[in-house]
Amino acid sequence: MVIYSIKDLEHLAGVKAHTIRIWEKRYNIVEPKRTDTNIRYYLEDDLQHILNVALLNNHGHKISHIARMDKEEIAKRVAEISHFDNGLEDRIDCLTMSMMELNEFKFNRIIEANIDQLGFERSMQEVIFPLLDKLGELWISGCIKPLHEVFVSEIIKRKIIKAIDELPINTDITVPSFLIYLPINESADLSLLYLHYMLKKEGLRVTNLGKGVKKEMVIETCRILNPRYVVLFANESFENNSLEPYLYDLCRNINGSKVLVTGYQPIMQNIKTSAKVKVLSSLEQILDYCSNQLAS
Repeated sequence: MVIYSIKDLEHLAGVKAHTIRIWEKRYNIVEPKRTDTNIRYYLEDDLQHILNVALLNNHGHKISHIARMDKEEIAKRVAEISHFDNGLEDRIDCLTMSMMELNEFKFNRIIEANIDQLGFERSMQEVIFPLLDKLGELWISGCIKPLHEVFVSEIIKRKIIKAIDELPINTDITVPSFLIYLPINESADLSLLYLHYMLKKEGLRVTNLGKGVKKEMVIETCRILNPRYVVLFANESFENNSLEPYLYDLCRNINGSKVLVTGYQPIMQNIKTSAKVKVLSSLEQILDYCSNQLAS
């Protein structure tokens, strides 16, 4: 059984703890359980109900009116406004509710509707990445569990892979080629997949080795493909080790391919851009840099 504190509800529903207490006392919106030491806590049904109430309240329904509805009517009203003419905040709230329920059908339906309405790229930039940022905050605050992160990641991963597969492959050997990968212990696989999509969409040639890739495999692949650029993310993978020797050894063994590196560690370790290595501070910078290569 998963239990939540009032602070958890505040983070997840975007409603101040003080407001939740007023809803409890004045309107009986939810009745918290209490520990032996009189500390209030909430169950998953309570969280879902508060999420629904908060969404209706944000859409202009007075809390006094919501309090007179039963849970079935509230859920029905929420379903009616969980369509996709609403703003970004509503879309993310609806996705968050679907995640907490582990409701794949609803989560998938919302994502697909956004893609139909906004297109794949805008959906990623305006809905998916903000959602992932929110999940990161919820993870830090302890409001969500590993299963929620896995649930969301796997669905989004499938969407990006599908979008990649729908793009044509450029076989023109004069077009710049990219080898992209995640080193061992690196977990930014959604960013890696999205980079794959964007490079392929720009008409560039891409080989994606995936995650958990040893340096020796990268070197061997470069000997076969001789890509113009090698792209890696370095966040968790070099927390306890110096990145510079890794990059030096990589550059020494990959026959002149330029290394593009991004992530938290190149910045923290003050890795300098050189003739063989270019440090880019974000996924957006990588995409801008790579797009320019097609024009050069």
